[in-house]
Amino acid sequence: MTAAAPLILSLPLLAQTNSTPTQRGEVRGKPIQRLPATPAPAKAADDTRVTALDAPDARDGAFTILSFEKLSAYDYFVTEIPSLLEPERLVLRSTNSIPPQIKAYNGKRVSISGFVRPLRTQNRLVTEFLLLRDQGTCCFGSRAQMNHFVRVKLKGGGFSPGLPVPYKATGTLSVGEEYVGEFLTSIYSMDAEKVVPQQEDPTGL
Repeated sequence: MTAAAPLILSLPLLAQTNSTPTQRGEVRGKPIQRLPATPAPAKAADDTRVTALDAPDARDGAFTILSFEKLSAYDYFVTEIPSLLEPERLVLRSTNSIPPQIKAYNGKRVSISGFVRPLRTQNRLVTEFLLLRDQGTCCFGSRAQMNHFVRVKLKGGGFSPGLPVPYKATGTLSVGEEYVGEFLTSIYSMDAEKVVPQQEDPTGL
């Protein structure tokens, strides 16, 4: 019997070492830690383009300066589909739409800068051309996206396209799908009053 006494006497000592008496209603244990706040999702790549659509415009005298950053700040893809009149012939169509922020420029006097790809000349002067956002599509022949160019007709003569620099076109802009027969040819066109060469970056980027 005497051998068991030390073990019996040691039990209260162990209890005192590992825990303390608690009063009724007392909260025991460690508080539950709060989970870290969920980080805000990263901004989507399209956020920058949406911001570009709503960005304020500068002025160039009587004209609104309109950049290709804004004109191309949305998706407008075209696909080839069979013609309704001649099924063996393919025509261009798009299922995308032009945003209302861009439609608001229809009929406005604007100034746009870009690279020139001549379409029609008279006496060696360019009278009709595509004003393009990217120099690559201007010079290397790849197809530009429909909202990456403006089809321009210059009133009262033409200009020499010889300088390898951007050009600034000022005039009245038309916004909307334009067709030749069933073929979608452009969504931007301009009746230009003046076209002049310039040195600065035309993209607005």
